[in-house]
Amino acid sequence: MTLEEALATIEFPQVDGLTTYFCETGEPYVSLVSGGVKAEGKDAPIFCSTEDIAVRFWLDAFNNYARDKSGVLYWRERPNLMDWDVQNVHCDIDIDRSTLYFVYSRLVISDRPAEWALDADSREFRRL
Repeated sequence: MTLEEALATIEFPQVDGLTTYFCETGEPYVSLVSGGVKAEGKDAPIFCSTEDIAVRFWLDAFNNYARDKSGVLYWRERPNLMDWDVQNVHCDIDIDRSTLYFVYSRLVISDRPAEWALDADSREFRRL
């Protein structure tokens, strides 16, 4: 599965959100990666041997996050397929690949009304 195919399965209305810590609703963005939610400053929970597996794990994580949510999907960072060069990092396990993969994104799904906006002229944030 490609990342484009995975994104095509998402049924929420989608917008590019504010490029700050929080989205238009005032809620903080969540870092969602292959394998689940990633805490700030922590490594991705899993690295995958193929791009396909990384995308599938991300889509599973997205569907788990999105379960029982409604509203708008605000993207702080749309999903990106990332690679990790194993040769440049100490690893305690024997890996027969030189590159591993994961998908990284930052988002919020919310049905709360927007509270913040970026003023196009002043480039400052203001409450609505």
